Amino acid sequence: MKVAQLVETFRLGFRELQEVWSEILPPLAFLQWRRLASQPLEAFRVNDSLWARTIYDFAMGHRLRVIARDHLLRSLAPLYLAWLASFILEMRFAPIEAIESRVDRVAQAFEAEKPYLVSQWRWPERFKPVKLRR
Repeated sequence: MKVAQLVETFRLGFRELQEVWSEILPPLAFLQWRRLASQPLEAFRVNDSLWARTIYDFAMGHRLRVIARDHLLRSLAPLYLAWLASFILEMRFAPIEAIESRVDRVAQAFEAEKPYLVSQWRWPERFKPVKLRR
């Protein structure tokens, strides 16, 4: 699959899964994904912090059974494809050392966002994304 196809799959997912994602993602994250859906291919980048928090939000959605777990996990696929497209666009001409460094930065973002996950896990009543009006 080409990068443009990955991005288009994400955009289709965004159009069709907005209601599901608004059940899982907090409003700011949802807005960031919405903004990304309208970005041209050259500017298409997923912020590491957004990616880490999105994965943590989906983990919380799974834990709390916000929606059917199989549906929740399938709805994550377009977001993953967006992250993958972003990674490919950023690293497509990079040497292996730069790619390894980039993977380390993604891991560091997950580590940096760990307190976010821990706070949500300990106090799940705080995990109540607000539905956005469209």
